[in-house]
Amino acid sequence: MIKKLRKKFIWITMSCVTLILIIVFGILCFSNYHHMQQEIDDNLSRTLMMQQKEEIPKFEFNDHKDDKAFGMHNAFRVETDLNGTIISIHAMNLDVDQESLQNILSTMDIKDKQKGILQSQSLAYQIKQTSSNYQIAFVDISANLKDMKNLIITSMIVGTFAFLAFLLLSFILSNWALRPVQHAWDQQKQFVADASHELKTPLTVILADSDILLAHANDTIDHQVKWINSIQSEAQRMKKLVESLLFLAKSDANRLPVEFQNINFSDIVWNCILPFESIAYEHGIHLHSEIENDLYVSGNEAQLKQVMLIFLDNACKYTPAKGKISIHLKKNNEKLVCKIHNTGSYISKEEQAHIFERFYRCDKARVHEGGYGLGLPIAKSIMDAHHGQIQVESNEVEGCCFQLILPLKNG
Repeated sequence: MIKKLRKKFIWITMSCVTLILIIVFGILCFSNYHHMQQEIDDNLSRTLMMQQKEEIPKFEFNDHKDDKAFGMHNAFRVETDLNGTIISIHAMNLDVDQESLQNILSTMDIKDKQKGILQSQSLAYQIKQTSSNYQIAFVDISANLKDMKNLIITSMIVGTFAFLAFLLLSFILSNWALRPVQHAWDQQKQFVADASHELKTPLTVILADSDILLAHANDTIDHQVKWINSIQSEAQRMKKLVESLLFLAKSDANRLPVEFQNINFSDIVWNCILPFESIAYEHGIHLHSEIENDLYVSGNEAQLKQVMLIFLDNACKYTPAKGKISIHLKKNNEKLVCKIHNTGSYISKEEQAHIFERFYRCDKARVHEGGYGLGLPIAKSIMDAHHGQIQVESNEVEGCCFQLILPLKNG
C-alpha cells in the first residue's frame, strides 16, 4: 500500500510540476513572440515612412550570417506600380539589389495580402496601396527567428533539467512525507497481529475446555464445573480485551464520549484508592496517600476514574511484597498534579519511549499477570482528550513514578 501511495504522490507532484513548467515557459515564449511581433509591426510602419539615403551598403538577399537584430538598419521600402513593377527603392544604410527584389515581388500576392512573412528570405513585409502605386515595407527578421528558436530550445533544455530535478526531489519528499504513514501502517499491522495473538490464547482454551465437556457429555455440571469456570474466565478475558480494543478504536476515530462536567477529582482518587487498600494489604504492600481536598477538573468522571484504576492496578501488580505505593494529589499553580509512585519496579529510558504503545509490556515474562499491554495506551488517550499530560520518572533505587497533570477548574 505504501508503494502505491508513494507512486501516487510522485505522479500527482510531477503532474503539477509539469503543468507549472509548461505554463511558465509557455508564457515566456508567448510574451517573447508577442514582443517580437509588435516590434516587427512598428518597424514596418516606420519603414513605410522612411526616406532614401545615399552612400549605403549593399543588402544581399538570403545572406543573413551576421544575424543582426532587425530594425531600421535592415529595413527598406519599395514603391511599385499597380502591376508590381519597381518604381523606386527607399533604404537606410542598405543597397538593395533591384533584380532580386523584382523576382521576389513577382512571387508575392501584393493585391490581396496586406502583410506577411517570406520564410525563405526571412523577411517580414507590409503593403500600403494608394490610387497609383503600392508602398511595400520589408524588415529582416532572421536574427529574431533565430532568437525565438534559441529561446524554445533553451526552454526545453531548462524544462527537462527542472523536471528531472523535481522528480528527484519528489522521490526524497515522498520518503519524508510518507514516513509517518509508514509508521502508522506498521503500527496498525503490528496491532492486528498482537490482537489476533491475544485473542487466540483464550479461544484455544475455550475450545479445549469445550472438547473436554463434549467428551464427558453424560457427566453432571458439578463434575465438570472447573472446565465451565475456565471457559467463563477466558470469556471474561476476551470481553475485557475486546472492550479495550473498541475503546482505542473509538479514540482513534475521535468518537469518545465528550460529556464533560465539573467533577471533584479528589473524590475520584479517594474512591479509587479504597478497593486497593485490601489488595495491597494482602500482598504485604504499604499504601500511603496524601490527597488535597476539593480539586475540581472539567472532564468525564467515568474515564478519569478508569485512568486512576489503571495506574493503581499497575502499581499493585509491579510492587513486590514489603514495597510501598504512594499517591499524592495537590494543586500546582493552575494545574492538578497526581503522583502515583511505587517501589521495586524500574522502567529504563528506552522502555519509557514505548510504554504507551499498544500491547507493549516491559516485563515480557509476566504476560497474563500484566494484562494485555493496553492499559497505558487507554490512559494516555483519555488524558489527551482531557488536555492532560502523563510524565514518567524511574530509577533503580526509588522505583517508578507516574505524574498525571490536568488543568484545574473552579468548583
